Amino acid sequence: MAEQNSGINTTNSGNATAKVDALNEILSYEYAAFHQYTQHSLLVQGLERYDFKPYFEEQAEGSYKHALLIGSKIVAYGGLPVIEAAPIEQSTDLLQMLEQDLAVERKLRDAYIAAIPLAEADNDVPLRFLLEKQAYNEQEDVEELEKFLMKERIVIQELDVPDAGSQVI
Repeated sequence: MAEQNSGINTTNSGNATAKVDALNEILSYEYAAFHQYTQHSLLVQGLERYDFKPYFEEQAEGSYKHALLIGSKIVAYGGLPVIEAAPIEQSTDLLQMLEQDLAVERKLRDAYIAAIPLAEADNDVPLRFLLEKQAYNEQEDVEELEKFLMKERIVIQELDVPDAGSQVI
């Protein structure tokens, strides 16, 4: 009977399997983000198309590059990268598209953050650095989408009475 291959190089650290599992979860979200952003770049219509088609394309390219990076790391740990994407959302409404993209970016950020303790467990500094860097990048994407969707309103309060030459914005 042939030996069953789990796809994990057992010569790696003791928690290589957990690392590969966490990275594969991240990879499935990166695939989903790539496909979702690509689909949104194709479906965005009307006046918004001029501004958002390039934005969606740029985000898709970033997700593709992240997928390659994470997939390569999985192979470095002796694992087999998944080929399945996490669920992909579709819409023809720009606000729904942005909400869908915000959701996948939050999942990515959270998955990167959740994997950090696995790198810390055996002092895998390069992996921890990669995960922290990617979590930071995903947080930037989250914040940009929140700005598009006006999730946080900026409130300017008048603390001083303006002088005759100043303007209130």
